[in-house]
Amino acid sequence: MRRKAENRVDVNSYSPLVLAYLGDAVFELVIRTRTVREGNRQVNRIHHETVHYVKAETQAKLARHLEPLLTKEERDVLRHGRNAHSHTMAKHAAMIDYRMATGFEALLGSLWLSDRRDRIAELVSEALDWLEREEGAPASPAPPHASSAAFSEGSGTPGGRETRSPAGRLWDSAGQKPVIPEERNSGR
Repeated sequence: MRRKAENRVDVNSYSPLVLAYLGDAVFELVIRTRTVREGNRQVNRIHHETVHYVKAETQAKLARHLEPLLTKEERDVLRHGRNAHSHTMAKHAAMIDYRMATGFEALLGSLWLSDRRDRIAELVSEALDWLEREEGAPASPAPPHASSAAFSEGSGTPGGRETRSPAGRLWDSAGQKPVIPEERNSGR
């Protein structure tokens, strides 16, 4: 097994579009996990809820909200992703939204490759909380049967306990940090 130091990645050596490719998968997984944890439902309903968050228009809104909260390095990654010239475009998105969404995905891909799962969780949580406030009531609240006890076993968080926010995202036992899917099973 390799040591973590040997796995260090220079994210600057990757094309912004490659980072966006990875970031697209990261965001999709976070959103799908969040949506599925809200309760067992028809897959079609889960899919429609997920699409609302992962479409370019919504990702562009999230990126614009987060931009002032980013570090200089993170803003640079967002800008490089936004300015990257892709030969494709989403079918139902304005070019400006598509490019901003690409920047958002590049940022998430960069953070993922840098093993900054904590920062991904922080940014995504802030962005989704803001979006839900902007849209009114939470888009999909946690079902009443969801309790923290259902998520306490082997969570990998300090104290082994997690709780749910009103919007259904998991939080560590101190209620300080959102837990993203990869962290739950890695034992970090």
